[in-house]
Amino acid sequence: MHWLAVEGVQPKIPENDVADSSSSVVDNPLPTVTMNAPDPSSSGVERKPLVKHVLTDEMQLYFDKVTDAIKSDEYARQHAAYASLTKDPGLHQLLPYFSKFIYDEVKHSQRDLTLLTAILRMARCLLSNSSLRIELYLEQLIPSILTCVLNRQLCENPADDHWAVRKSAAQLMAQICHRFGGSYESLQLRVSKTYHEAFLDPTRPFTSQYGAIVGCLYLGPLVMESLLFPHVATYLARLEPVMSPQNPNLVQRLEALHCVGILEQAAGQYLSQHIQPGQHATLSRECLDTMHVLDAVFGETLTPYICPSLGDQATTYMDLTW
Repeated sequence: MHWLAVEGVQPKIPENDVADSSSSVVDNPLPTVTMNAPDPSSSGVERKPLVKHVLTDEMQLYFDKVTDAIKSDEYARQHAAYASLTKDPGLHQLLPYFSKFIYDEVKHSQRDLTLLTAILRMARCLLSNSSLRIELYLEQLIPSILTCVLNRQLCENPADDHWAVRKSAAQLMAQICHRFGGSYESLQLRVSKTYHEAFLDPTRPFTSQYGAIVGCLYLGPLVMESLLFPHVATYLARLEPVMSPQNPNLVQRLEALHCVGILEQAAGQYLSQHIQPGQHATLSRECLDTMHVLDAVFGETLTPYICPSLGDQATTYMDLTW
């Protein structure tokens, strides 16, 4: 006996004819599964013709209605579609179609913030559906989500709130890493590396660097400690001339200010998770070194991130660890 696929990968054996890899995910013909297959070396192996995966009329109608609702401006229809995607247990056959829909919409609709927001919520609903094995389609979903985090331009007007879309996508990416990181050990490593490279690359626009910072923030304190904060002083020094009032590019100045703001938020969140009175003895050397770096860079601007009842007991937030 053999299986059509194991963890989403089709075994390369004679009983499983390999379809053309250039086909799309949805259009790939699926080979039939033969029970008690004979020895492949024998001359009596029977090969069956490839058959295409075809949706029933009901499933095709459901897919069309859901995707149309997601792209519409009608709140009631969208809400009903999200609720169905979250709870319906019978969506297994549609999952490859939905993942391809998400990929295509992000790829071709990158300047429509409203649509991108709806697509990200759709992906979050599918991820929340406990009856679906969405991990089999992460290779198609992750690039779409990272595009919403790191892409240079998500909208036509730079004054629009594309920052919220980047945050939402980064939260979703972190949720995927935390949920499937145990099964796919390289998942968070690869995502972290992508963020790290975007953050350090001086040729990347500030919008992409902002996405990299917020991505590291949502991946947690260890990622911030190892990949973000060691470079924070150098990075902020690079932003100083951009934020100068003498810089005539107002859009660039605004983008740089957003990067500074999210860095400050990341630093404040890191401190709020580690600082408690009398906790100094339990903190690692790396954590203490990071706290000293953040103290030198941000100083008292991080005090609001500390619990007020603790802050009243200290002259600086560094005192809270002793």
